[in-house]
Amino acid sequence: MKWVKCPPKFIANRWVQLINNTIMKRYIIIVFILLLGQIAQSQGVSRFSFGLDFSPAYSYFIFSSDNEAVEKHVNNTGQPRFGYSLGTPIRLNINDRLSIESGIYWVKRGVRTDSMHDSIPWTHNNGNEAYLMRTDEKTNFHFFEIPINLRLVLYDFNKFELYLRTGFAVDFLIHLSENNHMYFTDDVYHFKGKVPRPYSSTRIVNYVVNGGLGINYKLTDRLTVKFSPYFSYMLNNLNANNPEDTENPNIHLYDISFMLGMNYKFQKKQHPTNMQSTLQRPLH
Repeated sequence: MKWVKCPPKFIANRWVQLINNTIMKRYIIIVFILLLGQIAQSQGVSRFSFGLDFSPAYSYFIFSSDNEAVEKHVNNTGQPRFGYSLGTPIRLNINDRLSIESGIYWVKRGVRTDSMHDSIPWTHNNGNEAYLMRTDEKTNFHFFEIPINLRLVLYDFNKFELYLRTGFAVDFLIHLSENNHMYFTDDVYHFKGKVPRPYSSTRIVNYVVNGGLGINYKLTDRLTVKFSPYFSYMLNNLNANNPEDTENPNIHLYDISFMLGMNYKFQKKQHPTNMQSTLQRPLH
């Protein structure tokens, strides 16, 4: 399977088109004004918090191709891969219920195909002849992810909070690695290692949407722990459009993840009122 690098010029042009879109500008301005209004009204709310998140993930993919035989083969032999994400979230609390989350994460996703063959004749580099019986191909993708999510508290049960989190992320492909096995009648060949740049056909910049429910437990007024199952889906084709690839493969990765984490909230300083200041003065 070939992976291609997306030209930087193409990515830049896409961003320019998005920024120049008048409708998008209007939406951004409206959302910005609404958020400013919410922040202005949120007196006494602790503004910022940060934490640490770890999410084991069940990673899979959706594949399609102009070549029906290839599409059928990949979908029949595709296997799930276990991945993960690890990172530091930063949260801006707009009010008691609504907040914006961002941060930086390291994300691993994968693709695997495990194929059985009907004794395909094969000649090795050393001239020995054998039959190919099975191929097990594993490709791991490592991304640097920057998410932007909205978090809404649905119910507050004293120490417990039930919340909804949804948004999108930009994933930058840092490197990919392969771990492949080819099983012959005479031996097993193992290929493992980091794939050298430039990648043959993989997009460097990718866009992901996500959503899920979560539960917060307040250990103290400042420290909370959380558990959140969520779903994420890559909007774009992981393969770049390569004119030389007549099969035109389309691969969209998706994950089912279970986030475990903790957050520390910065408390806003409370200034005493005039009445409190009067009561606290020593009597003479």
